[in-house]
Amino acid sequence: MPILKQEQQATIEKLTVGLEVSGHVLFKDTPIKNAIIELIVHGLNGETLLNLGKTLSGPTGHFYFKSDIPLSFRGRDIGVRICAYSTPSSFGKPFPIFFGAESFLFLPHQNAYDLGKIQLPLGWSFCERPLFFSGKIKEKNNADGISSKKIAQLQTPNGYVLAETPVSIDGSYHIYTYGDGRIPEYAKLVICICQKDKTLSATELFVEPFTHAYEQDIEI
Repeated sequence: MPILKQEQQATIEKLTVGLEVSGHVLFKDTPIKNAIIELIVHGLNGETLLNLGKTLSGPTGHFYFKSDIPLSFRGRDIGVRICAYSTPSSFGKPFPIFFGAESFLFLPHQNAYDLGKIQLPLGWSFCERPLFFSGKIKEKNNADGISSKKIAQLQTPNGYVLAETPVSIDGSYHIYTYGDGRIPEYAKLVICICQKDKTLSATELFVEPFTHAYEQDIEI
């Protein structure tokens, strides 16, 4: 019986191949964290033959995906669907900011593919005015700049929370939202760093209609 199982396993391994895909998701050279990357196998007419699964991009926008797929899919197009959602707040749910797709050909003698930098074009956006805010939280008494269990909030000057996100263990934050019907073309916003309902630091910044990505480091 064990011999039969080994033979069956060997047969399965011969009929499948390990596919590895990596890359970076960016918007105007700003890394996009927590973008959902879904890989699918396309048929000759563009139909979905197999959904391989999905992964998330990290703080630098990097993603890595590995899966065993049937050997017969060599020569097919592999679709890479990318979706970036708004960072929710207690007043709203995540909203898709960007959605688009790339593809590459699964070659006969290549199993690993580095797609490099995938820039999210404005044409992929569901809204006319996507807004991205990122930066590092630096603690005065911490040389490594690591800040955890803290929340970064994007607020209007009167305190309305537009979006919020946990600060990563490396001290970085990534806030994604949109200005359509919510923020004047030229507006002052506030990024607050909070912990247990206490504001540790607040920094003002100004947004304008044709700038979508903003980088702001904050010291607490």
